Amino acid sequence: MAWNFVCLGILLFIVINAVLSVPTVFQQFAFDQPGVAVLYFPFVWLPGILVLPVYFSHLVIIRRLLKGARAIIPFILADRMQQDASVLAHIS
Repeated sequence: MAWNFVCLGILLFIVINAVLSVPTVFQQFAFDQPGVAVLYFPFVWLPGILVLPVYFSHLVIIRRLLKGARAIIPFILADRMQQDASVLAHIS
């Protein structure tokens, strides 16, 4: 799950740098060589189409991991306690 948070941070960093590098009123970086490639086909698909599914897929994975961890842990603990009880029964 840590990898998902790291990748979300990297994605956020890339999006912020891209927005601040495109020649618009928000431009803060790359005045000598602005990021105009993302304004033309086929590169316009990168910010327009690919970024949102990647972002939401990370959020869905994090949500499923958190939900799955909460659902699985009681079963693991119950199974472990049952194994411990059976070992103790064989010993005594």
